[in-house]
Amino acid sequence: MRAARVLVVALSGLLGLAGAVLAVVSFLDGDVPLGVLWGFVAVAGAWSVVQEARRGDRAAASAAAAADWPPERVHATVGGVEGEVQQVRALRRADPALGLADAAALVRGLRG
Repeated sequence: MRAARVLVVALSGLLGLAGAVLAVVSFLDGDVPLGVLWGFVAVAGAWSVVQEARRGDRAAASAAAAADWPPERVHATVGGVEGEVQQVRALRRADPALGLADAAALVRGLRG
């Protein structure tokens, strides 16, 4: 999974850099529409890199938050709630830093 993220960031960064260079070259050649198109490609590449970095930050924060939830605390939070989906929602309301996958894993961990 980590290798896939690194690949996405590397390719997006390369796309953004190439788009920026080609945009400048297109503008210098007087081809404004093509320069604008390459400018959008550059922005899309940069946006993708930023989004992937945020995704990694959220995953790390969720994993850290999940570590703060011992089974007793999970049971105390979701003990009176019916249904797995509602239990996951209750956990995520109690701790907004929990991601969906981590909250679901905590709920499933109660059931053994």
